[in-house]
Amino acid sequence: MVESAMVDFYAVLGNEHYLISVSAKSKIIHIFEYLKSHYDETHPVLKRISYKRCKFYKLKNPVLVPDEDSVDKADMIKQCLDEQNWTEVLPDRRLKVLGSELNDDHIFLVVKPPRPEEEIDKAIEDVLEKDEELFRHLQVTVTKLQSWTKQDIEHNLDGGTWLTHSQERPDSITEIEARLGRVRIYAALQNDPLYDGDSPRLSSGSTPSTTPIAHNRSIPLPDAMRDLENASSYRALFDDVFRATLFTPTEESPGDVKDTREFAAFFSILRSYHQDCRLLVNDSSSSQKASNFTVHFISPPFFSHRSEHFKYKEQMPWEFPIFLNTRDNPNVWCKFCPTSDCMVSSTSFLCPFMICEVVSQKNESDRLRMLIQGIALARVGQCFMPDGEKFFLVAIYLRANLTAERYIITQPGADRRVFIAQKDFDLTKANEAVAFLREMYNLAQELDDLAGKLDPKNKKRLGNIKVAASKVISLTSQAQHNKTPRTTLASIPEENREASGAQDDLGVFDADDIQGILKKMDYQISFIVFGHPFLALVSYIEDDSQQGYLKFVKEGQKEIEILRYLTGIESPLNYTISPVQIWPVQGGNVVSMPTAGSHLTSLSNPGAHLWPVAKQLFEAVDFMHQHGVAHLDLKPPNILVPTDGGRLSIIDFNRSVRIKGTETMFRGIVGTSGYLAPEVAAGQGLYSAIRADLWSCGKTLEELCSLCSPSRDRNALLEIAQELMNDDPKQRPMMSDVLKRLAYYKVDANTGPGYFR
Repeated sequence: MVESAMVDFYAVLGNEHYLISVSAKSKIIHIFEYLKSHYDETHPVLKRISYKRCKFYKLKNPVLVPDEDSVDKADMIKQCLDEQNWTEVLPDRRLKVLGSELNDDHIFLVVKPPRPEEEIDKAIEDVLEKDEELFRHLQVTVTKLQSWTKQDIEHNLDGGTWLTHSQERPDSITEIEARLGRVRIYAALQNDPLYDGDSPRLSSGSTPSTTPIAHNRSIPLPDAMRDLENASSYRALFDDVFRATLFTPTEESPGDVKDTREFAAFFSILRSYHQDCRLLVNDSSSSQKASNFTVHFISPPFFSHRSEHFKYKEQMPWEFPIFLNTRDNPNVWCKFCPTSDCMVSSTSFLCPFMICEVVSQKNESDRLRMLIQGIALARVGQCFMPDGEKFFLVAIYLRANLTAERYIITQPGADRRVFIAQKDFDLTKANEAVAFLREMYNLAQELDDLAGKLDPKNKKRLGNIKVAASKVISLTSQAQHNKTPRTTLASIPEENREASGAQDDLGVFDADDIQGILKKMDYQISFIVFGHPFLALVSYIEDDSQQGYLKFVKEGQKEIEILRYLTGIESPLNYTISPVQIWPVQGGNVVSMPTAGSHLTSLSNPGAHLWPVAKQLFEAVDFMHQHGVAHLDLKPPNILVPTDGGRLSIIDFNRSVRIKGTETMFRGIVGTSGYLAPEVAAGQGLYSAIRADLWSCGKTLEELCSLCSPSRDRNALLEIAQELMNDDPKQRPMMSDVLKRLAYYKVDANTGPGYFR
């Protein structure tokens, strides 16, 4: 074996054999990197592991790879996996350890990755080694993954209590509520109409009112005085929220109101929001309610509050995960990186102090999720505080009826008991609306003080736990793994999430522009389809039974061009999935599409629907070919139909090509193993894309027929499938000919199976 030469040979990974082509002077580690770079789509586990997690075994007696026509794959793999024929080799050894005559006729190496459960256990071990205490605080136990219940909240309180309005609070929570509800003090401005001597002048017998008091002024006022005068025109409500005092602000005693725009925010609540909320509460648009809420109540106190200690963000994911297990499987963990509609977090510790969800689905699962996440945050925050200092966070939830639920979550004692104190504000009532705004301004000050007390020695801990958890399986993946196997709605190849920059469970769908699109559509992401990080199931916020799919297509892929072209053709024979909407976003495009059914082979009664579904399939493929498109990935997961029958839809055009005719030729393996025409699977020479589609269509039809009981319909369609799967591409009938043939076939519901006329 000449070291400067290239060598070709086979290696086994899992239940497949793969051709390796590397330099003769390579090491075993280079074989692993070759597999990882060339076959990670087939084996996505390769993305998540390094060569150090694998074992490598030389075959004492290399196994022959027979010719394609005579290969018995199962027997060949069985020979390779016979451990009696193995000798372990280290990854830093050179190829010559495998033998001096490597060739592309034999399998010489077996690569054995860790079992999935071993991989998960090792990932959790890494987290425990990095910070066992923090991992313990970030633990959450639920009854069922991706299901958040009130019972889960009570369980995770560890003996604490969820306190409603009438229940007695611990002293620590009473003190926090008192600070949030206190009157806002401001330094009296010159000519302040409300300051007279040592105390504010109150109008006698005033009662809460939203009717402003008119002022007669002809001299223009400076902005600061105008803000104060506008706000104080609602005298009784103003007196409930603000109090003037005569002193010069200092660093030690700065006063509460540092910017007179706070008066403008108060005035805006009564002048604009309160007058609109009666209409807003009956509006079906959740985005309208959410935007009004954040603009009037959240952005003014937090966005305008300049603090070196915290930052305010909207629609942003946390920068670290929490860890979930279930009561049935307490030793099986997965990670979850939450996203909050609004969030105030530390600038240096990553820890959120305020989390907010606005206008949930009807089942309010995100309210429960927010509180469960808040319990973990309360423990983490307390862990970061110096001795003797107490941590708390505030969670806010806006109901569709414009009730703002404010929760204080804290761990007041040395044990793990966590308490939640709830207070509701009806934002359609003027006095409660301004009281809630006052709490938010007071909260901004409290959080500034709280963030400044965090112990500096803990500064990097959450960042470290995030890095350590990078290999822990995500919630969406684990939840799908735990479910009874079922079909998914697309066959998008596994992409390299690390390369795409995805750092959390929502991946590319966390991008601001995509989140903005979702908000405009009044949709939210339910979950990322298992194994397909660029496909998300989305549901309507007001009614989670209304669902669809959102797909991210990377820039440069032809799928968008082909989708736009096909969906623009109006024809009853156009079975391209519709309707779709396409938006350009950073790095590509986002496509929204309906849930058009399940896989072709998921029909509840395939025998009853066999003939009309097969006819639609033929029409769909013929339509694409007649309009110059070859799909090149036809298979049941890419052909959707309602489970009880109905209109068929073709999806997933990410491998499709434009063609000029039957003999437009292509080179290279394109499609999915098991549905590749023989000339495509061979990987040698040119082939017709249309004739390759015909073979894949025949294979798909054969699979559908295999689910049906014997009948004349089934026999006739199986005959067509066999002709479409002819080894000679030129002997396969074109779809237009198949449809003509179907016209001579009659289906008679009265006599059962059909018969030829």
